[in-house]
Amino acid sequence: MARYIICALAIGALLVVPQAAFSQDDEEEIDFNSGTVVSIQKDAGEITLTQYDWDSDSDIEVRYKVAPDVRVENTDAWYSIKPGSYVDFEFMKEEGLDTLVYISVYEVPGEKE
Repeated sequence: MARYIICALAIGALLVVPQAAFSQDDEEEIDFNSGTVVSIQKDAGEITLTQYDWDSDSDIEVRYKVAPDVRVENTDAWYSIKPGSYVDFEFMKEEGLDTLVYISVYEVPGEKE
């Protein structure tokens, strides 16, 4: 009988521990969107984008803080992105601000693919 109790406790522990180990409550939630670059403020570490807002069913202008370790794709640096470029990006809330953690440039005005 003691063996059955020990087996049941061991199985229960195996089922509970992985859930606790993979809990994402402490991690920041990353969201994504796309839009057109309106302006780059290198000194302030900010990018202003026009993006579609599903709630208002219209395009809105949003200013994002840029993370110091932001990952970029199809450009050398985030501050070299030209206004008018179409980008995909990932962001997270950090200290109440939307902070870009990833930017990928898809279209640059005046450049053909």
